[in-house]
Amino acid sequence: MTAHKILPVLLSIILGVSHAMAASPAPNRPTAHAAPTFQTPETLTAAHIVTDLQSKQTLSAKNINAPVEPAALTQLMTAYLVFKNLKSGNIRPEETLKIRESAWKSDGSRMFVRPGNLIRTDDLLKGMIALSANDAALTLADKLGNGSIENFIKQMNEEARRLGMKDTLFKNPTGLSQERQVSTARDLALLSEALILDFPEYYPLFSIKSFKFKNIEQNNRNILLYRDSGVNGLKAGHTESGGYNLAVSYTGNGRHILVITLGSESAEIRASDNSKLLNWALQSFDTPKIHSAGEIVTKIQVLGGSKKNVHAGFPKGVYITLPHTQAKTAEQILETIQPLRAPVRKGQVLGKIKIRQNGYTIAEKEIVALENVEKKNWWKKLWARLTGQ
Repeated sequence: MTAHKILPVLLSIILGVSHAMAASPAPNRPTAHAAPTFQTPETLTAAHIVTDLQSKQTLSAKNINAPVEPAALTQLMTAYLVFKNLKSGNIRPEETLKIRESAWKSDGSRMFVRPGNLIRTDDLLKGMIALSANDAALTLADKLGNGSIENFIKQMNEEARRLGMKDTLFKNPTGLSQERQVSTARDLALLSEALILDFPEYYPLFSIKSFKFKNIEQNNRNILLYRDSGVNGLKAGHTESGGYNLAVSYTGNGRHILVITLGSESAEIRASDNSKLLNWALQSFDTPKIHSAGEIVTKIQVLGGSKKNVHAGFPKGVYITLPHTQAKTAEQILETIQPLRAPVRKGQVLGKIKIRQNGYTIAEKEIVALENVEKKNWWKKLWARLTGQ
């Protein structure tokens, strides 16, 4: 049986939490529901997605599964793989890489390396991230592909599958226009979030406003880095056939917002579109913490265990994003499997909390065991029977 429960939870805004009895599938099975669509203040022609990275909720979306040319946002995946190899020790920041003539001859943005030069990995990484330098991207890809760009592209697509980027196909590590190289707003949001969460130690590279190499200084194409102190990345891109793309991360005032626009008509329009969406998300919504990490949300009965109940809650803090004007109309519904049978392992999923508003489920958060509960040994079982405990 699955139990549903409503309990009061006091926050800076108030949410009701419910818990009642009903039969339902296992808690890790996704529940079909139609969430309300929040209307942005202005109509934008570009495909876009706005996500609150604390609550993991999508606040606005348009054509998020439509195939587009990712342009230099492709280099977010190139950066992801470089970070992964730096973290594992497979490459080192001070390691020098030899520039091939093919990289030197690459089209598009560049940091103006020369063939045969030995350039530090961290300088190439800065050039790729800040300047969308294709010569840097190709050199890094050549290194991680063991001398084969094709091998690196294979790694890019394998990583995309692992991250859940179902509608993305990479054909090069730079983002230059190439037939069948496509992605979507949804997939690029997944990749951007993974970069931010998986590699916080390297993520400050995306805040670099300019980079100087061989006496040539160039500015970051993400002009919102200059206009808003809360913007700390991610990347701008452009192709003649695909238009202007921009992925922006904002941190400040207790919020963390990701905005991606794809296919804008100019560099200024893409910056304006992202800025409008970002300001709208910040001004129209609150994202309070509704449960702290390790907080005991409920106790669930355990049969045949060394304890009669197991404490359940969340391993990390839980946030919920709600419109300013609708916050008090939301409720939490706690669903748990009861009773459980021992053993129960710490971190085991025991149910979920659904946040509902105006008849819609707007978010679901898995609830887990906060402790181990072992099986009773046979002496304890015998004693329980004799004593009626």
